[in-house]
Amino acid sequence: MAYDQDFYKAYAAYLEEPRVRAVHDRILQTVSASPAFRRVVDLGCGQGNEFYHHGKPELYVGVDNNAIPADKPGFKTVAANYRDAGEIQKLTEQFNLGAAVSLFSIECTAPREDNRAYYESLFEKTGVQAILAGGFYYEHAKGKETVGEAGGIISYQTPETIETASGCFNEVRITLPCPSTLFGEDVVEVWRLLQRRDQYDPQLAKNFAALVPSPAIKITPTG
Repeated sequence: MAYDQDFYKAYAAYLEEPRVRAVHDRILQTVSASPAFRRVVDLGCGQGNEFYHHGKPELYVGVDNNAIPADKPGFKTVAANYRDAGEIQKLTEQFNLGAAVSLFSIECTAPREDNRAYYESLFEKTGVQAILAGGFYYEHAKGKETVGEAGGIISYQTPETIETASGCFNEVRITLPCPSTLFGEDVVEVWRLLQRRDQYDPQLAKNFAALVPSPAIKITPTG
């Protein structure tokens, strides 16, 4: 299947599954209460633009090689490489964007060391205050770097604990079980909230860490 129209159709149905929405809406509503997330760039937006529809920012700029270009009030999409920090720098400056989100794109498409370096480059080159990144691991493949998924896709898994603190950002990382029809019953989503150290919002970190419905959820704050 890969990242083709069949995948995007299946993923759109996945995003409407009640079990998925119950998890994602709590995350998106929590970060959307922060002023930083009122104007966002979505890194790897695909064609679903989940944060636009459910996070409801004041301004949304989606970036993806497969994005369908659009330009209307409050909603813009750009067909470009979302891992090009220089391109993202231009967009954040042009549109005065305060935060970045990446819902199962950055985390799933490269090794953790590469992702860490990219996040640090975004904080160094752009003015974003915070980054929300969604990743996951499968219970049956916990501890493995990659895993095969529906449609023949090979994805990188996100560990549930923070390996090394960064000099650029503070992080709160939480895990949330999120079973679905598309990806199966043993998926655990790993949500990372990264905040620039010199613009750290303790209330946002506290609210994010409080998304703990049960003792099964692990929280690992730093800073």
